[in-house]
Amino acid sequence: MLTRRKFVAAAAASLTVGQHAVCGAMLSSVSADAAVLSGQSRLADGRLLGWTQFGDPRGYPIFYFNGLPTSRLEGALLADAAARLGCRLVSIDRPGIGLSSCQPGRTLVDWSNDVRCLTSGWEAGREYSILGFSSGGPYAAQCALSLSDTGLHRVAIVSGVPHPDFGCLPAGEGERGLALVRRWPNLARRLLKFYSRRAARRPVLVAKRVMRRMAPADRCLLQQSYFRDLFLRAFLEATRAGPDGVIQDALLLTANWRIPLEQIDLPVSIWHGACDRTISVEASHALARRVPGSQLQIISGQGHVSILHRFGSEILQWLIA
Repeated sequence: MLTRRKFVAAAAASLTVGQHAVCGAMLSSVSADAAVLSGQSRLADGRLLGWTQFGDPRGYPIFYFNGLPTSRLEGALLADAAARLGCRLVSIDRPGIGLSSCQPGRTLVDWSNDVRCLTSGWEAGREYSILGFSSGGPYAAQCALSLSDTGLHRVAIVSGVPHPDFGCLPAGEGERGLALVRRWPNLARRLLKFYSRRAARRPVLVAKRVMRRMAPADRCLLQQSYFRDLFLRAFLEATRAGPDGVIQDALLLTANWRIPLEQIDLPVSIWHGACDRTISVEASHALARRVPGSQLQIISGQGHVSILHRFGSEILQWLIA
């Protein structure tokens, strides 16, 4: 039986669905070669999309979709890898999060339309790829279906949340958190406000609570002050305009995606840590069975976030190949 006490515990644990970020200028642990630039782009309907660019500004473009409850700044985790490989990694805030305007009633298709608009202005006629991490996975899948006519080359989905139609899969902490947000959205909104204030005042305490239920590889990563600070900054940036954008995103992920995965005909690579406690590895097995010709990489010993940190270069290399 789901209770409010269980909801609070799961909501705290679900803060691990997406990690790490850098605010504005470069931090000391991001190399001088990994240039950071933030901005906003205006869409046809007048809304703004916030973005942060990492790596080589003239390099191969890769659009990065972050997890929850973080923001575009999460892409800093791949900044050095992007610079080494000559990639231009552009991490985008979804509507209502960070620097992006809200969009009531939005859908996954709406997001692919936003990306279409963005690429038509930035990369018209140029090949590019997409990387969706955790909660960004469904958005990447929608783009794989909808944007094959725009120069989209390859799509990678890392630690992706499961499609609601996948049935009764083992649930990780993130999946339980999403389900509980769907049941008690108003309570989730209040809790998100509470954790935002607590993270600003007592960041170490919040980080320790988040790490309790994470995989050992993820805990090892977040025990390093640099990555812990990045996570906390990312969380605060995601809720800078309030919790509604994050809650809307979570609710959207628990609804019917309406993505005919069997119709995707672009190369898709699916990555998941075998020890992930946030999103069950079975979610990626199920996704690979539904997407024709997809490649599945299950990495021993890795967790939800550590796989992106440890194998980021390999993932980016596949995207630009």
